[in-house]
Amino acid sequence: MKKLKNFTLDGCITRINETDLSTWWMLQQFFAYPPFNEFFDTDKLIGYFNEFANGGINHMEIEIQKGMWVPVALMSWHPMVEGDHPVHFPDPKRVAYISDSITCLGYQKKGVQKQLFAYTLEDMKNRNFSSVYLRTSRQSSMYYLARKMGFEQISDITQTVSSMRVGGVIGSDERIFFYRSL
Repeated sequence: MKKLKNFTLDGCITRINETDLSTWWMLQQFFAYPPFNEFFDTDKLIGYFNEFANGGINHMEIEIQKGMWVPVALMSWHPMVEGDHPVHFPDPKRVAYISDSITCLGYQKKGVQKQLFAYTLEDMKNRNFSSVYLRTSRQSSMYYLARKMGFEQISDITQTVSSMRVGGVIGSDERIFFYRSL
């Protein structure tokens, strides 16, 4: 169990754990509601989970009653896969990619993602990664958090992302990239 130093949430104790499939599944459902409205079928979601297993998915929990822990946020990452995005780094084997960042409703704007982000960056550094990048839209809270966490936008590189939305509609949006050294 990894505990955060001096971080409580709504007066409750917090901890960070590696995420299991059931917690991953629950937290991914956040993306099924506005503003995202993304649709994941079972096989896709399980496959996606397997990409990040073994240390690449962490979630923050709070203890709301003695012994009862509730997940409130998620951050997933993995080593860079060359060709997945239109970004290039001199030593791609030492680059990590942050793919998802979720904070459950009711816990936003309380420093949760900043704490989970800081923990994740330290974990990457301990695993000998030299830099990290992420992809986000300008409307996402990740856009602002990345800037606060010392990330710089990679200029002139964007990617259009299309995905199935709830109800079978295909939605698209433009994503931008940020990076920083560890």
